[in-house]
Amino acid sequence: MLLLAVCITFCEKDVSVSPPDQPPPKGSIIINSYPQEFKIFMNGKYRIRNTPDSIRWLGDGAYEISLRKELFLDTVFTIEVVDEGKTNVFIDLSKNPRMLGDLSIKTTPSGAEIFLNDSNTTKMSPFIFRNLLPDIYNISLKYEDHEDFNTQIAVRSSYKYEFTAAMIDSTIWEYYNIENSNMPAKVLTCIAIDNNNVKWIGSRDGVISFDGSNWNLQSPSNSRLTHQVVTSISVNSNNEKWITTIEGIGIADDMIINRKWSSKDNGLGTDYFNKIFIKKANRDVYYFATDIGLAVYAFDPDPFVRRYTWRYVGNILNGSLTTVWNGQSGFLIGSSGGGLAVSLDTWQVFNRLNSNIPGNSISAMYESNEGVWVGHLPGSSNSGGLSLYKNGQFSVYNLILPAPVIISIFVDSKNTKWIGTNIGIFVFNDFSDRILINESNTGLPIKDINGIEEDSRGNIWFTTKENGLYKIKNVEKLLRKF
Repeated sequence: MLLLAVCITFCEKDVSVSPPDQPPPKGSIIINSYPQEFKIFMNGKYRIRNTPDSIRWLGDGAYEISLRKELFLDTVFTIEVVDEGKTNVFIDLSKNPRMLGDLSIKTTPSGAEIFLNDSNTTKMSPFIFRNLLPDIYNISLKYEDHEDFNTQIAVRSSYKYEFTAAMIDSTIWEYYNIENSNMPAKVLTCIAIDNNNVKWIGSRDGVISFDGSNWNLQSPSNSRLTHQVVTSISVNSNNEKWITTIEGIGIADDMIINRKWSSKDNGLGTDYFNKIFIKKANRDVYYFATDIGLAVYAFDPDPFVRRYTWRYVGNILNGSLTTVWNGQSGFLIGSSGGGLAVSLDTWQVFNRLNSNIPGNSISAMYESNEGVWVGHLPGSSNSGGLSLYKNGQFSVYNLILPAPVIISIFVDSKNTKWIGTNIGIFVFNDFSDRILINESNTGLPIKDINGIEEDSRGNIWFTTKENGLYKIKNVEKLLRKF
């Protein structure tokens, strides 16, 4: 028998064996706070947790915790985890004076009731609420014969919020805009009031008529208005409304714009009208400041004519004419950069080179018992301002420094002067007693006043560029406040 010996060889290899998994650490921190919903940061990283919540699987050691919430200062502290135990932490931020804030409330007039978050605090303005938890507070202020004032105020840690509100006196003011009424246009340009106390308001969307209840917008699409951008409106002796635009003139005999004038009809050579002034007489005379000069529409008494005719007077000034006035104190025209001219025996030009006027661009004119008040716009080398023309001389008046931009001027039946500017409306009989009416003392966004008129009841109406139409229904009470 043959015996075979088989030799089997084994190859030895190194084998790595992992130690058994260690159980996760069992330490934990439970964090709660008053108020709640603070973000929890550990060692500078947000743990995607807000109070109250816990952080688990922590080993022994020191952990820096930061609690963060909008309006609050950060709260930072260190927690030591020992023997993988559970640590409970409660932070009452209302006990830390640095976390609290103050709220000061003042009103004009003082003595308004103060409500916080719909709760009557029984406090009257002025009052300081101290040690409030940071939050967004709903504030309501109430005062007799004034509109309620409602707002929200953010109180922050270690900060005193100073809040001042002017309460709107509802016995003095009425106001209309696209948000609180059916006013059909936002950007207003001018105003005139007819013999029936209907307000005719120019806008960049056409002409608005307002009888106190009803609003009506007329534009080229539904009337004979020549263009939707209205530059000025004036009412003649027959209660016709003459409306100038950047492309001609529209005329409303009653409530409807049913006639128009353009360069095709009058041969003036322009349709761009900046301002109309109607000198009322047995036969009214119409003066127009245009981009090429002065135009007049007047009755020609020549026995071979005996009708109203158009006449182009020309332009002695450099630049487009912006305004015109012909009254007891003189016949004046103003331009957009060439100063102004006064018709004496001949036209006399006044500008920055030959006179003391505060600006060569003229924005407005209106006559009072003292003379013709003139608004001057600022230029590259002057600040603009207000002047008064009388007997061939100009006197300059500084309303305030820095000088505001004068946009409109009006003198009412009591010789009270109303100066509409970019920062509010100045009012005075004697210049030394002038007052400024604006949002800070009325609660209304009164600025950029571009038209002022008085109705037959003595109410003052004015338009603003983008903040609506305003009515002062108790002028005497308003002026007594100052």
